[in-house]
Amino acid sequence: SSLNDYAWDIYQKSGDNFVLNKALKWMASVVQDDSNYMYLDTYASLAYKLKDYVLAKEFALKAIEVGSKFGDDISETEKLLQSINKGIK
Repeated sequence: SSLNDYAWDIYQKSGDNFVLNKALKWMASVVQDDSNYMYLDTYASLAYKLKDYVLAKEFALKAIEVGSKFGDDISETEKLLQSINKGIK
């Protein structure tokens, strides 16, 4: 989805919480319609950057579960999960 690409670009380049929240809202509707690994990972990443560690962890775990089932490379999401867990402590 081009929306996912755009949201990922925002995740990587923006530190503006207003913009990050907008991207998170877009991705919320995307993952509701199609919960594939890449979309779930983007959603979790955005939530993490916004310091919503509970939401980030929930979706990182979903991404890992879906990715594992379909043979995706989940190593980056596993690293993200480690960072999320550090943030929760």
